[in-house]
Amino acid sequence: MLMMTVTRFIDYQKETVGISNYELICNLLNSLNNETFEIRATTTALEYIKSRSMLSRSGIMKTLSGLKTGGYITTNKGLLVKLNVLPKRF
Repeated sequence: MLMMTVTRFIDYQKETVGISNYELICNLLNSLNNETFEIRATTTALEYIKSRSMLSRSGIMKTLSGLKTGGYITTNKGLLVKLNVLPKRF
């Protein structure tokens, strides 16, 4: 049990420490996309990212808005509907 917990913690650290804000948002969008339907249907992308990172609301919204305008993500009332291939740099 301890080994499983440590492994999950290490994976989390690799995804969130020492990367840019955009890369962190992309990793969290991919995580949200892999969640169950119930979570995706009840949690907005903003809430999901904000609860798992220390990023500001305005910074998250700016990035999500740009991704939506570019056609990389599709949202409906803040809920992630579809995640296309995200660009490496934004």
